[in-house]
Amino acid sequence: MSIIIATLLLAAGNPCAGSTTPKVEQCLTGDLARADTELNRYYATAVARLTKSPTGN
Repeated sequence: MSIIIATLLLAAGNPCAGSTTPKVEQCLTGDLARADTELNRYYATAVARLTKSPTGN
């Protein structure tokens, strides 16, 4: 199973193609921060929708 996942990741390309570990980690940290911001935005939208909806619907 892990071979399949590794193959899929290699086929998708490496978004952080740094030449050193610190460069790759810095890139991945940025990706994580962007993903976290997007997740928080979706979460806030979902909470806002749930609090505006009448209960029972």
